[in-house]
Amino acid sequence: MQIVVNNLMANYLVAGQPGATILMLHGWNSNQEVFRPLASNLAKNNRIISLDLPGMGKSQAPAE
Repeated sequence: MQIVVNNLMANYLVAGQPGATILMLHGWNSNQEVFRPLASNLAKNNRIISLDLPGMGKSQAPAE
């Protein structure tokens, strides 16, 4: 899924069941795909939010 935040397109995923909400943030020069196996497992009992930080993965890079 995608959303525009501060004029930048951001790529994110929301998955899972009602329960605890877990926000997954990747490290530098990575993307949300690194969490796919873990997110899939955690989504069985939790709500997962995972995103590509600006300039990473499928999110737009800032001009500066």
